[in-house]
Amino acid sequence: MKQEVIEIDEIKIIVKEIKVKTARKIMSNVIEVLQGEVDVEKLINDKYDLLVDIANDFIIMPDGTSIDDLTYSDIKLKLFPVFKKVNESFLDDLIMVAGLSDLNLNQMKKSSEDSTKPLPN
Repeated sequence: MKQEVIEIDEIKIIVKEIKVKTARKIMSNVIEVLQGEVDVEKLINDKYDLLVDIANDFIIMPDGTSIDDLTYSDIKLKLFPVFKKVNESFLDDLIMVAGLSDLNLNQMKKSSEDSTKPLPN
């Protein structure tokens, strides 16, 4: 299993490669967003505790600290790049699923538009 240790504000954080059970949790929530059932803002606001719980599977903080102790910029500029590096294969698959969803959505739109065009004489 790949992992890296980073230090943010004297807090040593272990970023681990995502396991299959965690990937399934992430995918099920991302698919809700891709299918338009839940928008990203709603996912973050309504499922914040779930997202933090999922993150605890692959972001290991020292006892007495949590992701909530980090600043947004630290997460974005320091933690997320390491997460992307360690979990490159999972993220590639996630992007592929998102791309396929967009392709299917575009195909469905085109089919719908084609069905409303008048037939040629």
